[in-house]
Amino acid sequence: MRRGRRVQERLSFRLSAEVVNMGTPCDELRQVCYTGEAPTDEIHPIYDANNLYRAGLAARVGSAWKPETQRFWWRWLYNIADLQRDLADRTYEDSIGTEFILRERGHERLIVGKRIRDRVVRHSLCDNVLAPATQAKLIYENCASQIGKGIDRQRQILEEHLHRHYRQHGGDGYILLMDYSKFYDNVRHDKASEMLRNLGMDEYTMWLT
Repeated sequence: MRRGRRVQERLSFRLSAEVVNMGTPCDELRQVCYTGEAPTDEIHPIYDANNLYRAGLAARVGSAWKPETQRFWWRWLYNIADLQRDLADRTYEDSIGTEFILRERGHERLIVGKRIRDRVVRHSLCDNVLAPATQAKLIYENCASQIGKGIDRQRQILEEHLHRHYRQHGGDGYILLMDYSKFYDNVRHDKASEMLRNLGMDEYTMWLT
């Protein structure tokens, strides 16, 4: 029990004995802010412990086999507590990512991969703040990374477009495939930030984005 108390003090949470002693995640992490004070309404959704935990589950999908991901989850309570502290203190910084070459449709692309720690933050940011604020503004055909949509939904929309085109133009037409080089690097960040501010994003979210 002494060891359990030390773990509780080290983390930013009040956890059930089951979580501390067995390492089993409970349905809801009852948290306090990292200073050990009582819960307040000022904990931002991005670094809310429950949201960081769920973001961690989402971030490991498809990469649970990687040693880096396994090391993160071996100490997941500590790592989430560290993330919460760094985000609350605004001392969080992106880690240096990994780089690899992807060959697709005859072209080589340099891919920069995020570390698991940074992917957790991105998931929490997107799932809890950006997505709820922007989904209503997206075009109907956009199915990327949205709950309830995905590949099947995108194929259905493609079929709708093909049927509509055939009714209007018959077989006279084509499909144009486009790929922007380093889209996220070259996008107008000032314009993107302006759009987010117009959606009512708070100052903390703007700092993180």
